[in-house]
Amino acid sequence: MAPNSSKFFSVSRCEPELVRPVKPAPRRLEKLSDIDDQEGLRFHKSYIFFYKASPSKGKDPVKVVREALSRALVYYFPFAGRIREGDNRKLMVDCDGQGVSFIEADAESTLEQIINGDHAMKLPPCPYIDELLCNVPGSDGILACPLLLIQVTRFRCGGFSFAVRMNHTITDSLGLIQFLTTIGELALDAPTPSQLPVWQREILSARKPPRITCIHHEYSEGLIDNNIVHQSFYFCPNELKTIRSNLPPHLQNRSSTFEILTAFLWKCRTISLQLDPHEVVRVSCMVTARGKQGIEVPSGYYGNAFAFPMVLSEAGLVCEGPLEYALELVKKIRTQTTVEYIRSVTDLMVLRGRPCYTKGVESFIVADMTRIPFGKIDFGWGKPVCSGIARLVPPISYFSRFRNGVSGEEGIVVPIWLPPTDMERSGSIPPIISHSLSEGDNSEALFTSSAFLTLDLRLSVRDFHTLSLCYGRNPLVLRVPVPSSKSNSQPGDLDQNLTIEAPSPIPSVQSIPISVSSILAEEAVAKHPVENRGANMIAHLFNAPVGEDETIVVVGTVGSFGAIMLAGLACKRVLAEEKIRG
Repeated sequence: MAPNSSKFFSVSRCEPELVRPVKPAPRRLEKLSDIDDQEGLRFHKSYIFFYKASPSKGKDPVKVVREALSRALVYYFPFAGRIREGDNRKLMVDCDGQGVSFIEADAESTLEQIINGDHAMKLPPCPYIDELLCNVPGSDGILACPLLLIQVTRFRCGGFSFAVRMNHTITDSLGLIQFLTTIGELALDAPTPSQLPVWQREILSARKPPRITCIHHEYSEGLIDNNIVHQSFYFCPNELKTIRSNLPPHLQNRSSTFEILTAFLWKCRTISLQLDPHEVVRVSCMVTARGKQGIEVPSGYYGNAFAFPMVLSEAGLVCEGPLEYALELVKKIRTQTTVEYIRSVTDLMVLRGRPCYTKGVESFIVADMTRIPFGKIDFGWGKPVCSGIARLVPPISYFSRFRNGVSGEEGIVVPIWLPPTDMERSGSIPPIISHSLSEGDNSEALFTSSAFLTLDLRLSVRDFHTLSLCYGRNPLVLRVPVPSSKSNSQPGDLDQNLTIEAPSPIPSVQSIPISVSSILAEEAVAKHPVENRGANMIAHLFNAPVGEDETIVVVGTVGSFGAIMLAGLACKRVLAEEKIRG
């Protein structure tokens, strides 16, 4: 075995091998659908599953998985083939039975160290994926390469991990789960799979003649910026409930958590980009074609079966409008995804050379993975203790289920992609919060490792503004003097450090320096009840139109994207409670 050293643990791996179907596979060419072979799906996607030891079994997970995989490939023989490209960039599978890449490995650490130890995974993606799913040189291309790479890694405790990388052109997440379920069933000695696979890629192929009948903003060009970074954010049930509660009742009752959180994050992200108010921003959501009458995707189909419809708005409307404005646009995405829309996408691929979806920085692209049953894959050791996406794929923000290792709560994790200058602004602007944990909180703060910086929120102004957050049960009062509206001040004229006055001592945090941007306001008062829950620090967000006797926020607490969520969009417009005279 070849050792591989990591900062926290080492993994020894055997030489990669090819696992072939246990019986000879039919030799033929199978065309992919016109959804499958679009440019935007020509990449690899990785997943990982962790399993506890089961002493009573006395079996080797590597051997069990390898044998079940070989049997499963009899039914899913195209996975053992290789992708070829034909005329007009059309992709097809050469079902030659070469097999899928398989790696046997052993780790020096225990599963407990990976899941709950000092260096445990706090949020996806998996920080150890390079050790637990090692790339085989020459295997990561789209054409003429294995379509699957699998690594089973045993831990010292008897637990193990199962990691898989798939070529996205041949299957989507639901299709892969169907295949892994078959491996699990065969590992448990089932004679045949409970669900037989269905190929039938012609179901989602172009019409004859092809015709584009809908508008597809998702395939228009955007402001491409390959220099983007990500940060993952965790939302616990209470935070999701708080965001929902700030919507009008009719939207609370008929909006999914995915729709509401997408709208919330789109608003956050758009503010952080600091675009011209008239610049166009976009949001795109993955919508499945499964279950749509008129297409009739059969049970057992394991090809890609979704579209990425997109809606547009001016940046200023998203930033300054109420959350329900962004939410209504997000909801429009699903309603416009008709059978005709999906047919139009397949035809567009043929007529326009199979383009990639827009990846511009002004586009927020999301996919809901919270309903994918990763947690049900059982190879004979029970359900995984942890599972999901192992590597992120820019610029898509995948919504995933994640269980907080400290509280045990199951929430939603979303990675956000932004240019570094928008994700974290540094330089002369002072940090808002450098550390956010009290002495009694051992959970890792959501926004640690990068300071929260300040930035003008570009909000419209009346007389003065109130910022409402929460910090435990201790109300904090911040008094902020700003220039008079008669002084012709401009945003950013006032930039000073201020100290929070607390009614009682707060562990670990003595003061919070912030930067204030005056927007033609007389005075500002910010009241901070900031909830100190480590990673769970979202309090409220903008929820109501500003009336004649209302106030809005002028304290510009922004910087990193996380700071926007904490101190920017986590605030709520409220009635003015007091006005301080100079």
